[in-house]
Amino acid sequence: MAAKIKCMTFPRSGHRLLANMLCHYFNGAPVAANDGLYVSEAFTYCFKYKHCRAHPCSDARTNFQKDHDFELDTPISATMAHVVQYRHPVNSLISWYVFALARKNIPRDSRRSWERFARMQITFWKGFVDKWVLGPVPNRVAIRYEAFVERPEEQLRAVLGAFGAPVDEGRARAAVRAMDVGFKNQARDFRYFDPGYSALICRLASPQLQALGYDEDNYR
Repeated sequence: MAAKIKCMTFPRSGHRLLANMLCHYFNGAPVAANDGLYVSEAFTYCFKYKHCRAHPCSDARTNFQKDHDFELDTPISATMAHVVQYRHPVNSLISWYVFALARKNIPRDSRRSWERFARMQITFWKGFVDKWVLGPVPNRVAIRYEAFVERPEEQLRAVLGAFGAPVDEGRARAAVRAMDVGFKNQARDFRYFDPGYSALICRLASPQLQALGYDEDNYR
């Protein structure tokens, strides 16, 4: 595979599922641990924040690098392909909040803490979408979380196409069957879910939601 791919993913938009599918496709098993760099002959995966913090990856073997672009300062490459993962903001922010709590990155769990987190990170979501999903990014494959969960083989084939090699349909089907594919951390199951507050978050991102064709109350 000649192509090198930068995977720009908004947090909690299905990246781990995609990385495991790719590893299963190329190597027959998912990524063992998210420890920074996974090296194999066909597929070498870099989690930027635990490995090199460089763009592109400092290891020449890497052909797939994960990047959240938290500061929105990752340069858009003219030579690399870009896989871009995104999700409806209400669901991605809820999932991110729950994940951050589990990692003890948020000191106190409360409705106020959640609402403060959501108001802050919706600004990041809007900037990420404007730059990577709606902006002029060459060689882009955009993967919408909802479509990925509903049609995983189709979306996996699109990503595999970015590597520049023919897709082995049997291996692609096997990679999908090996995974637990389904909607995770749905908004209405969240203990602080409030339709009114969720509507406020959506209003703050209304231009982006409309451009992406999302219904504002499509909390999946």
